[in-house]
Amino acid sequence: MKLPFDSTSTRVRFVAMGLLGFMLAMPFVWMVGASFKSRAEIEAGGVHVVPEKVHAQNYPILFGQLPEPVTGEKLELKFGRWFFNSIFIAFSNTLIQVLTSALAAFAFARLEWRGRDSVFLLYLATMMIPGLTLMIPNFQVMVWLGFLNTYHGLIIPASFSAFGTFLLRQFMLGIPRALDEAAYIDGASKWQTFLLLEFPSALP
Repeated sequence: MKLPFDSTSTRVRFVAMGLLGFMLAMPFVWMVGASFKSRAEIEAGGVHVVPEKVHAQNYPILFGQLPEPVTGEKLELKFGRWFFNSIFIAFSNTLIQVLTSALAAFAFARLEWRGRDSVFLLYLATMMIPGLTLMIPNFQVMVWLGFLNTYHGLIIPASFSAFGTFLLRQFMLGIPRALDEAAYIDGASKWQTFLLLEFPSALP
């Protein structure tokens, strides 16, 4: 019986993936190791991961249970709030972006309307604009709308994706038109066709 690692090419790929995984994991491993080092040991440099002497006081200092040794004051860091912000904003952006991309893809792939392909090309052309060039205009718009230091100021600008629309449109183009026609014959509206047929089919 031929084993999975019998061929040389498989072994080479396995070793290459192992090295790549090791390289990707090293910054995280070093970060965890550095969290148990003293400040002097970190500032001394070096590439060793394991601390010379485990310094567990960093975590009580970080969470405000012990004073910071340099200033003698306790740090006021709200890690719980920061963690919630990250999870909430990432979840909201993902959810809204999936919904908006799916709706736009349905309009571009399954509905017939004048100028559809031209509008899609213009929409797709926005992917060629570097994000850095839009940073200042987006900031100015957020200032004008009064969205600074708010959740919606972080969520709304990232809630629309030309790339996501492109991916979903290409997928929906592969769904047989006969399914839509059968749904319309059965009395389904365009919203029902999207929600009950197209969107579930595009879940993968």
